[in-house]
Amino acid sequence: VGLFALFRYATNRERMLMVLGIVMAAVSGLSMPVWLLVLAQSLQVFNQIGTIIVAGGSPMILLDEMYKLIYSFAIVGAVSLVSGTTYVTLWTYLGEKQTLRIRKRFVASALKQEMAWFDTSVGDPQELPVMAANALVRIQMALGRSGADLISNLLSAVGCLLVSLGLNAPLAIFMLCVLPIIGIAIGVVSCFMRKYSGLALEEFASAGAFASEVLTGIKTIASLRAETWAVERYSGHVTEAQKNSVKSQAYSKLASGIMGLLFYVTYSFAFIFGTYQA
Repeated sequence: VGLFALFRYATNRERMLMVLGIVMAAVSGLSMPVWLLVLAQSLQVFNQIGTIIVAGGSPMILLDEMYKLIYSFAIVGAVSLVSGTTYVTLWTYLGEKQTLRIRKRFVASALKQEMAWFDTSVGDPQELPVMAANALVRIQMALGRSGADLISNLLSAVGCLLVSLGLNAPLAIFMLCVLPIIGIAIGVVSCFMRKYSGLALEEFASAGAFASEVLTGIKTIASLRAETWAVERYSGHVTEAQKNSVKSQAYSKLASGIMGLLFYVTYSFAFIFGTYQA
């Protein structure tokens, strides 16, 4: 199912609110490049004022420029706060509402199916509730603020890149050389994350299906004195799911650590390059 196909359950009012959320996400993303421009301008002004004060100028010039800088940062921060809060609230609310609508339609459609559908189309009917819950969680994540965050971060990245190229092109190009390394590292780690996350979901589905079968035939299990066997088998599924979940989260945190490492390494080289450039 494509991304835009998920939004076919949205009403016209919800589509209008989503457009408003996209506009607010764009404003929130563009606030970072504006902040960088204000910061760069303030640094240049401070250098000029320092030269004037050393030459015997009045220190009140510095105070006036400080007030201007404070007002500029306050305006940028207020716009970022309002736009960010607005788009996150709108997209989270609309994602929850559409997911609930899809859940209701799924249950209504499943109840209308014939018995043969559960054996031929689903596979193991006992796994249907767990599979449906996992699918709806993913749909909720897709319909939530993920798309708006993508637009906001994309505009922020493009805007910051353009600002950096305009302020100091050689230093910006030097820092861009690290992007392929970051992309390769995050791509490799993401493959392992998806692998173990999928395995964990499969084990959770198998555990849920087995628990449903045991509860359905609990009298048979008790008559055969197979409680220990049932507990051990269920524990095996849950343990495997736990191990795969831990591995997925470990790779997720590893990706965050790699990002942080490359971030600070890039900054270190940027300071060294900037020092030689100056």
